[in-house]
Amino acid sequence: MSEHNVTVKITRSFFIGLLLAGWVKPLLHAEENKSHRYEKMVAAHKTARHELHYPIADTMTLDKLVRHLTEIQQQVELEKQAGQEEQSRLERMEALLVKEKALLKKEIRTMEQNKHANRAKRIKWRAEQERYRRVLAASQVQLKQAEEDLLKWKTKLPSSLAKEMEKMFDQLKTAGNRSVSQRLQTITGLYAKIELYQKSINTAKEVLVGDDGKQREYAVIYLGLAQGYCVSVDNRQAGIGRPGINGWQWEWRSDLAVKVRKCIAYHEHRQIADFVLLPVKVERDLP
Repeated sequence: MSEHNVTVKITRSFFIGLLLAGWVKPLLHAEENKSHRYEKMVAAHKTARHELHYPIADTMTLDKLVRHLTEIQQQVELEKQAGQEEQSRLERMEALLVKEKALLKKEIRTMEQNKHANRAKRIKWRAEQERYRRVLAASQVQLKQAEEDLLKWKTKLPSSLAKEMEKMFDQLKTAGNRSVSQRLQTITGLYAKIELYQKSINTAKEVLVGDDGKQREYAVIYLGLAQGYCVSVDNRQAGIGRPGINGWQWEWRSDLAVKVRKCIAYHEHRQIADFVLLPVKVERDLP
């Protein structure tokens, strides 16, 4: 290579370097400015994301977000299932409540029907109660009359029977302190005993005052409440008894002693029965 050529090459390279230096430097300066602006933008973006509490979009943060999203989806699914179960439970409860409502309505209708029926029954019962009250008020007069009539019977009964019924006669005297049912029980009890005695033959032992004014024990046989015969223990005295206003009246007939003794023995089955003739007298003024 000649000197001329080397010079040309150096000169040409020099001029190209100068030219490039003039063009590249502004370009490099511009690129540096862009780089600085980009770094400032990134820094500002990071600052803004930090201030807004946004996580930095790196790989670790995205992984956390994915896991968090998965957890949220699982939680949503669980809540959805729980909601479905709760809805199913509420539907079953609603069905039960509807059924219970229907039953309650039916019971209410039944109660309303029973209410009307009970009202009618109460009206009927009150009417019956009023009728019973009137009957009871009217029966008070009849009860009092029956008690007074029974007290008169006390003196007309044989002493042995009157003694047996003494307690019931005492109840007639205190009738005002007893209920209607108790009074009726006493009255019917007395009438039953008197009626039974009236229809039967009864024997007893009683202490009577003889024709000599002395008290002796006598064996007595009563033909109902119409007639009675007595005989002393020694068979020496005998009498015929009849009911009177002041008690039983005795007519003394010693001649009837053996016959009366036989009657008593026949009735008590101590001897073979036979016919015995005894006087009978009927009083028309007996109640």
